[in-house]
Amino acid sequence: MPQATQSVDRFHVVQLLNRAIDHVRCTERRESASKRWQLAGTKYIWLKRRESLTKRQLAKREELDPAKTHLREARACQMAKALQDVYSCADRESAARALGKR
Repeated sequence: MPQATQSVDRFHVVQLLNRAIDHVRCTERRESASKRWQLAGTKYIWLKRRESLTKRQLAKREELDPAKTHLREARACQMAKALQDVYSCADRESAARALGKR
């Protein structure tokens, strides 16, 4: 298809991002028993939006905050949040500034 153009839409970018986050979580769980215990049952805590979390899930996510732990999973979620913030920018210039400050 010589006339085909490649496009990147938000849905598929976020889908790839969520798969990568889940892969990081699974890999990190296998590293040690303490990480397995810490990350047990947290898959949807990372993938859901903060507003959609129950009080219990929100408390667990706060407990695993990157400022309090050294989990790669928490840092990966911070990066995902930064990318989603870029998608919420009104125009290309503000998105470029948002990408530059991260």
